[in-house]
Amino acid sequence: MPKLERDVEDRFFDIISDQESNTSSNAYGVYQKLVFYRFEEIVKNSFPEFIKHISQKQLEKSIYIFLQNPPSTPFVWQIANDYRKMVKKKKLFSKKKYLYELLYFDWIEIEILMKEYKGLKTGKFSWNNSYQLSPSARIKKFNFDIINGDYALNRQNYLVI
Repeated sequence: MPKLERDVEDRFFDIISDQESNTSSNAYGVYQKLVFYRFEEIVKNSFPEFIKHISQKQLEKSIYIFLQNPPSTPFVWQIANDYRKMVKKKKLFSKKKYLYELLYFDWIEIEILMKEYKGLKTGKFSWNNSYQLSPSARIKKFNFDIINGDYALNRQNYLVI
């Protein structure tokens, strides 16, 4: 790529990624808002349990931070995982540690749904046979009671997802 094109591309990216301090109403500002709203939509739809426990202001702040470190994937469904990792890495909700577990719980549902698996032939169920968990199953130890919504107690819970 010629240097001029690369410089233009870099400048454009700098303008759209600097959302919080540059919210003008020019074309770049409109594009920034469109990008922000798209990421907000991804986060809200991907993490319904997480969203119930944070304010709109906290959500917006976390998305602005996320946009400064763009996702590493071109797939929209995987952007949620990049957001989850960023929130945990930057410890944005360190006073509410259960939120990290809610993010994982919401994310793993998407991952299991979107991943491709080979179909297994299954016979008729019998209590006399032994069975293995599906390769899509996840066993996770949580420090909070995610299923029952008890986030006040810090106690170990194991889930098969």
